[in-house]
Amino acid sequence: MQATNLKTASLQQQLQSLDATMQSSGNIAIAIMNAQDLLQETKTLAKTLNNNMLADFLNANCVILKQLQQITQTSDASNTLITKSNDIMQQLAIMYQETMVPMLTRLHNLCDTTEDMQKITAITTLGNEIITCNGQINQFSDKLLIMEKICTIFAVVLMLSSISMMIAILSKPNISIAPETPIIVMACGFDLCKKAMQQHVSDPGTDLISTSIKKMEPLLNEIAKDFAIAGTETQAAPKVTATKPQTVKKPAVKSEPIQKPILESEIASEPGPEPKPRIKPQPVIAPQAEEPKEAEAKQGNLFGMIKEVFDLFSTKK
Repeated sequence: MQATNLKTASLQQQLQSLDATMQSSGNIAIAIMNAQDLLQETKTLAKTLNNNMLADFLNANCVILKQLQQITQTSDASNTLITKSNDIMQQLAIMYQETMVPMLTRLHNLCDTTEDMQKITAITTLGNEIITCNGQINQFSDKLLIMEKICTIFAVVLMLSSISMMIAILSKPNISIAPETPIIVMACGFDLCKKAMQQHVSDPGTDLISTSIKKMEPLLNEIAKDFAIAGTETQAAPKVTATKPQTVKKPAVKSEPIQKPILESEIASEPGPEPKPRIKPQPVIAPQAEEPKEAEAKQGNLFGMIKEVFDLFSTKK
């Protein structure tokens, strides 16, 4: 855990040293490398939970980070991650909703207390807002310089990866991930996204991105409080904007909930479906357990979507 804490602190330090002009490519490259190491460790821990879907989602994030690192080293604007950033980030959002949201729903259903339910509801709401922010960044991405685009992609990956870490901690409280780690990673994503958009504050459309981030901050404070670290001062602890935490109410059960259990298979070789249109955030709901046959029927589609993230990097524009 000590090595993880050092990497987390280094990640925060490198991102805090970036200026608003986004010219510190050396610092951003080191930060990407640290983030990639953190996700690799989390992916390994996820496999010890027998949760291959969580590991696969983290692996897709690692693939994106590896591409980002190459771009910062070569300044290659023709890299697929730059030329097809909207497609790739939209596909990552679909993967999140197809894998992480059902896991949060399952954890929500297993809760014994109202406090635990509210914690998972806050995490799910935060994840939904990240997906919304990602979609708004995609709509604005054509106006971003290459370094700004790198930073917004990196910011979204950090925020979604933070949710993945929280899921791992909730799945196994004694897992060797410090509770403050996902909070720091999420706060780094907030800060990086703000810096990347700072030169465009007067441009139409950026107010929606800023509003999304403002909505996320009180949710993160609420989650930090529930993880019993709010107000704790550590060397690597982030300073989240001081906003009064919002009380997150338990959502009502809907008649047609998402019904996707955690799967335990590796990525299949079959091709996936075409990318779906931008999706709207969905609240936490409480579905009934899915039958094994239904899970098998959906497994191929999900694996196909995961594979598409990898295939996009080898497909010419």
